[in-house]
Amino acid sequence: MNAALPMAATTSWGLFAPELALCAALVGLLALELTLGEHERRERLPWAGIAGVAMAFLALWFQAPGTHTAFAGLWTVDPLARFFKGIFLLAATYALYMSRLFADRFERGHGEYTMLILTACTGMCAVASSSDLLMLFVALETVTLSLYIMCAFLRSESASIEAAIKYLLLGALAAGLYLMGASLLYGATGATAYADVRLALAGLEPGAHGAATLGALMIFSALSFKIAAVPFQLWAPDVYQGAPTPTTAYLATASKAVGFVALLRFFSSAIPAFAADWKIFLGVLSAATMIYGNFGALLQTDLKRLLAYSSIGHAGYLLMGVACFSSAGMSAVGYYMLAYLFATGVAFLVLILASTPGSGITSEIASFRGLGRRSPLMAATLLLALLSLAGLPPLGGFFAKFLIFVAAVDSKLIWLVVIGVLNVVVSLYYYLQVVRQMYLCEPTITTPLEVSPLARSWQYASLAAILILGTYVEPFMKLVGKIASGL
Repeated sequence: MNAALPMAATTSWGLFAPELALCAALVGLLALELTLGEHERRERLPWAGIAGVAMAFLALWFQAPGTHTAFAGLWTVDPLARFFKGIFLLAATYALYMSRLFADRFERGHGEYTMLILTACTGMCAVASSSDLLMLFVALETVTLSLYIMCAFLRSESASIEAAIKYLLLGALAAGLYLMGASLLYGATGATAYADVRLALAGLEPGAHGAATLGALMIFSALSFKIAAVPFQLWAPDVYQGAPTPTTAYLATASKAVGFVALLRFFSSAIPAFAADWKIFLGVLSAATMIYGNFGALLQTDLKRLLAYSSIGHAGYLLMGVACFSSAGMSAVGYYMLAYLFATGVAFLVLILASTPGSGITSEIASFRGLGRRSPLMAATLLLALLSLAGLPPLGGFFAKFLIFVAAVDSKLIWLVVIGVLNVVVSLYYYLQVVRQMYLCEPTITTPLEVSPLARSWQYASLAAILILGTYVEPFMKLVGKIASGL
């Protein structure tokens, strides 16, 4: 019993401050919803949710620096966890604001949708700190159960229901793979905590890694579903297209970040002994994911499906950083995720702003004809977002890809860099197809598209973030440079 006292003495509620702030916000939202009418819920609850996210940001900001653990090392708060929790909170802010703009298209349940965003965000923050196979599973299921419901929120549209069912069925398969892999890893090592798994693997005989390797491969497969990597990517286009647009944006940004923070911690903290053997394997998967995503996007006529395939391609670039198994690779993944968040988030925001009833614009790419004349700001915002996703300078996406490629070259993955550069060229083609519709085609409807001052400000802020991440990189480099310091 005495051995447990030092850990108990170092456990502080401050290590759970962002998660506790989000839970408090959820309770407050539940109480607030009971006092509001249906119209007031549409208008006020998303802002209340954003206020709750702001509380979590403050809690995260004032957390003690360095690396701290709780529950005998099962919960870790370090630079990696803090950085990705910031990503999740930013993504939740985008989703909450978009849900307010999208509220008229929901038949009912506006309060529930807001609370589901916060519930998923709470689970995401827990994923970032999970250092145990069982704790990670609980956190992941908190995220996915919320997202299943969010996908089906357009109750009268069959595409939304279909998206939710497909996501549910494949998510159940991923959960089963994870549990089987965790069982095998536990059977081989006798532990579920990452630190104990790492020590047990280091003590195994060279020929005794079979069960552990198979278990780790199953866990990796389950996490590959989260990031939509080949061969677990088939769900993404249909789910992205059918789900409500705020849900799609949340899936494309926050859910993808969940998979990558889980992968980074699992590989670096639990199975670093497999790094040398898995390097080429992950490199091949990275190449396959990039090729599938970018070439699949060439054939798309729907913007949401195009961004789905694009998201698969970006998972390939991010996997390149993971395959480096280096501090530089981990930092590059963090920077890429930040740049990708702003570019993808504002692209979906423009889609919601432009596709209001009566505008004549839907998610079909052809409906964006002449958008540059109808709304110069929305067209310019979407243009810069797409060019950042393509990786053109001086935007954030360019520097993010540059960091990924440099880390891969340092790790002797030059062949993978060549494939990555060729895929950048391919991606330019399909992104510029959208740009051509906006600027070179005559609009079928000439009515100007008006947006509120707040929506304009949101676009300006996102554009500023995209430009700053590509030009004023030093502060962000220092931020992501700390990611690997606690591992």
